[in-house]
Amino acid sequence: MNIVVDFYMPPHLFDSARADNDNESVTERIAKVILESVLGYQGVRRGVPQVHEPDYVCGEKGFEVTLAESGALIPQLRGRRPADGAQHELEEELIHNICNIVQQKSKKHYDRKPALIVLTLSPIIHWYHELWQRDLETQNLWGMSVQKRNGLFKELNDSYISGDSAFENIYLLQPTLCQKYALYDLKAFAGNQDFIIEVGIRPGREMAFPTFKVNHVEGKTLPINYTINPVQYKERN
Repeated sequence: MNIVVDFYMPPHLFDSARADNDNESVTERIAKVILESVLGYQGVRRGVPQVHEPDYVCGEKGFEVTLAESGALIPQLRGRRPADGAQHELEEELIHNICNIVQQKSKKHYDRKPALIVLTLSPIIHWYHELWQRDLETQNLWGMSVQKRNGLFKELNDSYISGDSAFENIYLLQPTLCQKYALYDLKAFAGNQDFIIEVGIRPGREMAFPTFKVNHVEGKTLPINYTINPVQYKERN
């Protein structure tokens, strides 16, 4: 099966934080929206790097933000290579990228133990099947496909959250194929609690978020491959 999707990306998605964007990258601004509008934190402020604060601070809590980039896709999405419509089996690459970026961030020195928020750009459909498949038979069918996801979540909990580890928690923010997001709470996963939150985007704010939308589907058999067509939003005047 090949799922052909359009990827709508906001301007400057891959720019780093610097003075001309108020020292906030697009990824960081998205994370701040999640902290305030989804997780309910109030009074979130920008961290001060000179005193080793994480990217955002709210009271005693800290939040570090990062993007798990895809080595195969990002050069195309940045325009450095033509968007040739190549097919990608994304799961192994996504797991590799998440593990690498979490390990890198765990080596940083912070003034407090932060939670880590990781934005991904790989809309792997079976990772968030719990949001839309409710009957028991279908749940069991899709549940067989999430062994790699669950293994990753357990590994990240054991290595980076449990005990005296680097992070207070890890949140993964993943776009779905219907212009929404799935937010994974890995500490809740480890505690056998509900760990996926469906995140919608308010009308009129689409340009602020990278989103995916199904164009068409080719074939019906596994495995699932993805053909991703980048679409650049135009900046408003």
